[in-house]
Amino acid sequence: TRGGAGVSPGEKSSSTNRRPKSAGRKKKVLQRRESLELESKLGARPGAQDAHRAAAVPHARGTDPKIANLGHGLEKKLVANRIADHLESQPHPETLRNKGVISGTQVPGMCASLVSRAQALDRQVASNQIAYKIESRPHHEDLHEQNILDARTAPSIQSTKRKLERKMSADTVGQLLEFRPAPEELIANGVLRDPAMCKSLKPRAHALQLEMKKDTVKSLLERRPSMDDLRVTGIFLGDSLVGEHTATIAPSIQAKRKSLERSLAGDKVSYMLSGRAHPDELHATGLTKHPPSVAPAVHRTAQQLDRNLKRSSLSLLLRERPPPDTMVEMGLLGAEALVAPDAMDELPAAFIVDERTMYAILFKASNTLHRMNLLDQRGHAALKELILDNDMRVMAALEVFENDEDYSEMLDTLFRVANHAVA
Repeated sequence: TRGGAGVSPGEKSSSTNRRPKSAGRKKKVLQRRESLELESKLGARPGAQDAHRAAAVPHARGTDPKIANLGHGLEKKLVANRIADHLESQPHPETLRNKGVISGTQVPGMCASLVSRAQALDRQVASNQIAYKIESRPHHEDLHEQNILDARTAPSIQSTKRKLERKMSADTVGQLLEFRPAPEELIANGVLRDPAMCKSLKPRAHALQLEMKKDTVKSLLERRPSMDDLRVTGIFLGDSLVGEHTATIAPSIQAKRKSLERSLAGDKVSYMLSGRAHPDELHATGLTKHPPSVAPAVHRTAQQLDRNLKRSSLSLLLRERPPPDTMVEMGLLGAEALVAPDAMDELPAAFIVDERTMYAILFKASNTLHRMNLLDQRGHAALKELILDNDMRVMAALEVFENDEDYSEMLDTLFRVANHAVA
């Protein structure tokens, strides 16, 4: 044959013996592999209790089959009852369509290819309606004027603002309620009727109150001022003099007349202000004491400095002037200018005042100078001694004060006299 050509009988027998051995080895390997896989699957399978919990078996292990079948049937009935209840309580398709759960275009008998087109048209109609409503809605300023929207407050604090406004309103109402008049006052003023009064007397009491009010009004009308008095005082502006006649002004234009009069007065004041002199000119002519460059806040300080400078200059002049004896010898004063302190009784009667009042005025002036730190302790003591000695200069300052009533001028004179005495 062709298969046996060129093969010796010994080789043919050896190949025949090797084939069964290799096929048996492969078979054993496959069997071993299948057994291992089966053991791994059996090891990974769940237990009986786990299978029952997962509803893979109808009843647990060790349960009577009859009882297990009965329980399984009951469970099926319970599930069926739940499904029936859910189906009975489910909403009607029309209700779902009204709520938008299902599309309103799903009309029975509509072609499926037109459903999407109908839904797109519904959305377009709804979009157009919303756009129209947005365009026709009122402006936020109109809402603010109608007190619907608060455009000036941030939205995050609008609720807090409203709460505060309500709280303020409640506080205002509470305060008004606290200060409202008592019922007794209202009854006395005739606002309320006395509930304790007998019903049969209430009409008579009301009539008496009306009569009393009439009498009060009548007395007030009799004592009210006349029209001439009101015109003189400027209260009544209803009449105006036109030529030689008095014309009555209509009440509708009285307010306009007053407005025109105020406008004329304003124009007159503006004209006078525009023509007034410059502050530099007023200062140059001596009408104002301080130059415009000095701030009003330091006017008092500048005035005090000027007084101090003048006081210092006068004190220096008083120190340098010669005594009265020398001036008499030089012929500048007459001999009558030398009046001894003991000769005060011989002064004119107009100069003599009550002794107690005189000393009170002079000692008060001395204390004032000391309190203003214009005189130190030494100057204060020297001025007191001059007052007690009835010094001519002190008495002359008092006489000038009695005539001119210029207290500041007397203080200035006493200050100079005290400084001269200390020097």
